[in-house]
Amino acid sequence: TENDNSNNITKSINITCIVQGHIITNTYRIRKTSQSMIN
Repeated sequence: TENDNSNNITKSINITCIVQGHIITNTYRIRKTSQSMIN
């Protein structure tokens, strides 16, 4: 069961990385859009 535990931890870390990546990408996109609106 120790192996299962570490697998679950790895999975949740991967999910966190994916989610953070999406947030960073979205923030970047929104910034670009608002900048072009101002210009």
